[in-house]
Amino acid sequence: MVPGKLYEYFATGRPILGLTPEGDAKDWIATDSRSRTANPCSRESISSALVTMHDEWSRGLTVESVRIPLAPTFTRSQQTAQLVEYLKQIVASRTTLSC
Repeated sequence: MVPGKLYEYFATGRPILGLTPEGDAKDWIATDSRSRTANPCSRESISSALVTMHDEWSRGLTVESVRIPLAPTFTRSQQTAQLVEYLKQIVASRTTLSC
């Protein structure tokens, strides 16, 4: 399960600290070298990620907003296009099955 806010965070182009369990959200956040994930139940994990992110920020490594390549995948138009393609495949498969 991926929180809807994650898509908005991707759109900002800013680094993300994701307090997430294993799964898609964690994997997607990991595609951005500036972002970090941490175990939501571990103070040490969260603290370590925050220290790392602050260090990178203080060295000017994360000053600019940069959208990761994965971000456009989640735009409304892209999601709609993917849904249309999926529905076309379903209709096509049912049409061939009924003939």
